[in-house]
Amino acid sequence: MVLSIVKFEGKLNILLGISKDLNEKFKANEIIKDLVNVAGGNGGGGQPWFAMGGATDQNNEDIIKNIIKTLKEKINI
Repeated sequence: MVLSIVKFEGKLNILLGISKDLNEKFKANEIIKDLVNVAGGNGGGGQPWFAMGGATDQNNEDIIKNIIKTLKEKINI
């Protein structure tokens, strides 16, 4: 599983990749919606193995921490 959070041109881009062997348990296109919501964005989508979404960069360090915390909760670690 790979999570990428990139701040670029006033936006926060969130990308989530999950290896296909984990797709029975985790779906990137479902998890990304919660991660985008935590960041204050809406939408997000893709495939079970790769999904992306975004939000306006609010220059708040806690947003990134909350995205990571939410992902950990979703995968139970």
